[in-house]
Amino acid sequence: MIEAKTGATANVIWKDDATVIPLVIRPSHVVGRACTPPPDCRSINRANMKEHKKA
Repeated sequence: MIEAKTGATANVIWKDDATVIPLVIRPSHVVGRACTPPPDCRSINRANMKEHKKA
């Protein structure tokens, strides 16, 4: 599980809080021909990761 800055203040994760979002962390956003990611899949590359670390 990856921590997200959602503003949540509780010490526990409730069932209603757990939303699954397909996420890929790779050096590139390019998807190979043989790959079929889910329609709602998101990706983070090196540039995005630097932005997230600053936040």
